[in-house]
Amino acid sequence: MAESVKERIERHNSILAELKKKRLPHETGWRDLSRFLLPAHGLYDSEKPGERSPRKLESLDSRPRKNLSNFAAMMHSGHTSPARPWFKITTEDPDLMDFAPVRDWVSFVEKLFYQAYRKSNFYASVHTGYIELAGFGVQAMLQEESWESILHFATQTIGTYWIAQNHQGVVDTLYRKFSMTARQMAARFGKDNLSSHAKSALDNKQDLQEFNVIHAVEPREFYDPRKVDNSNMPFVSCYFEDGENNRELPDNFLREGGYHDFPFRVARWETFGNEVYGTSLGLDVLPDIKQLTAVIRTQTTSIHKELDPPMALASGMKDRLNLMPGTQHPGLLNQQGEPLAKPVYSPNPNLQHGVALRQDIREAITEGFFNDLFLFLIQRPNMTATEVAERHEEKLLLLGPAIERQQSEFFNPLADRTYGILDRNGYIPPPPRELENKELKVEYISLLAQAQKQVGTQAISSTTQFAAGLSQFWPDALDKINPDEAIDAWADLSGSEPKMINTEQQVLEIRQTRAEQKQAAAMNEAMMNAAQAGKTMSETKINPDERTALTDVAAAMGGAQ
Repeated sequence: MAESVKERIERHNSILAELKKKRLPHETGWRDLSRFLLPAHGLYDSEKPGERSPRKLESLDSRPRKNLSNFAAMMHSGHTSPARPWFKITTEDPDLMDFAPVRDWVSFVEKLFYQAYRKSNFYASVHTGYIELAGFGVQAMLQEESWESILHFATQTIGTYWIAQNHQGVVDTLYRKFSMTARQMAARFGKDNLSSHAKSALDNKQDLQEFNVIHAVEPREFYDPRKVDNSNMPFVSCYFEDGENNRELPDNFLREGGYHDFPFRVARWETFGNEVYGTSLGLDVLPDIKQLTAVIRTQTTSIHKELDPPMALASGMKDRLNLMPGTQHPGLLNQQGEPLAKPVYSPNPNLQHGVALRQDIREAITEGFFNDLFLFLIQRPNMTATEVAERHEEKLLLLGPAIERQQSEFFNPLADRTYGILDRNGYIPPPPRELENKELKVEYISLLAQAQKQVGTQAISSTTQFAAGLSQFWPDALDKINPDEAIDAWADLSGSEPKMINTEQQVLEIRQTRAEQKQAAAMNEAMMNAAQAGKTMSETKINPDERTALTDVAAAMGGAQ
């Protein structure tokens, strides 16, 4: 028997309750990050968007926030810069790119991708996503179709969504909660689909009353792939009012539909085992931020006590003495000649210790957000990936796993969904027949992606240089180096054009031709040497009767016969 709508909503709420339990242990750290580092980010169940007052930033130093902003800006310019190419589309089989129709079609699709991203709000949204990723360790961005701009993106802030992953560790479920006014809900979903409470708000002219809406997206358990209606798409998408609005569950969906593919781009900074949300740079440096705040607060208090110390006043003088700077009270002495007001104690703090400690903590936070690497990129905006790798190999090795995870969890699904949306809306022409049943591949060619690969070329270079140095003393050392494999590895890591490197068959043919030419040259040289030797013998006289070396040889050969 099929579930009723109310039963399905109950099931979704049950899943949401379970997701809330699993996310709860992470919220303590996230709330601290919102208080000490990202006051404008993060929205949790106990807070309502319409009622939450702006958070007070509890950190007493603005530099950690600037460090995080620098990280996000440099990830944006170094990884997804709108001003330079950061990806290219090619084929899994590089030989296919030798065909002009394939090359032209792939180039056209690649240009479509760039146009779609530039026309949409992708670049603004992904920058916000980098802040969430570095700060909280996870970013989630909704990628939707748009009639106006083809694509539309919306980065979700931490605390407003819950995620789950499949058996392969891929996030395929996301529940999010957001607030809408009654008027907005009627415009988006239709008044007839609203709950009685939302309809009542509209009827009573309370259009701006806010309601929480749940949007659930998860894999559909049963569907017919031969059908193209919303109820037979691989992913369920349903909107319904949060039961907390009315203290009761709604009995209908605001909207029910589906997606051809998972619409949320979710990436984690670093995860361990089956961990869903993972950790972040922000959580790593949070103890430093708290310590820095404590040091600054202690120093500030010490300075205040030194400049405005607590005073001991003679009896009855509290309301008669003005202790503001510059005031004068001549003759205010007691009977013993002592002043009627004096400091309780005279603090003499050594502020230099605090200054040094503060600087050490700031440097740790700066390094924690990789600002030393990114400031180098700012100072040298036209540098090559090779220069970056040579100067900051250690930092790139630390940053490498996060960039690779970003590519696999965020950018690869982004490209897949972008292609699907463009194709379903008729922007992509039919591919050439050579690409039938062939896979396309996205290669990332941003400055940071190339610098990551260049780290690998440093290992190849150092190995070959080491072997060359040994060969000066042990020539057999070069036998350990396979130059063909070294060149292929270097070309792959440096992102060279595939057409620059000959195939194994082409190399074999070139070497065979060279060997034949060398053999022919050697034979010609031997024949020329033999002819020259014969001429020399015929002209060499060995006695006065005009006998030559050649006649003696000939005579000797005749005698032997």
